[in-house]
Amino acid sequence: MSRSSTLRQDGPRARLYPEKVITRRELERWLLREGAVRVKRADGHKHFTLRGRHVVVLGHGPQTLSATSVSLVMKQLEQAGYSREQLRREWGGE
Repeated sequence: MSRSSTLRQDGPRARLYPEKVITRRELERWLLREGAVRVKRADGHKHFTLRGRHVVVLGHGPQTLSATSVSLVMKQLEQAGYSREQLRREWGGE
């Protein structure tokens, strides 16, 4: 097990959670640095256009994004031409 991960026991399965997480604000700043353009919507979420693709960052809940939310954003960014490995390196600081 690497130093950047911790093992957490919940129920019958052990899951691996990275210690480094990304917040909504950090993700928004990263998108803007990459050239994303903010699109106004009235639903409370943050909408961006990047490389001709629509990217949505959740606007509700805790600042720290869940693994599910990060995965959904990664899927949107993959459609814009990014690779998951590249995103993990950039967001995880590895």
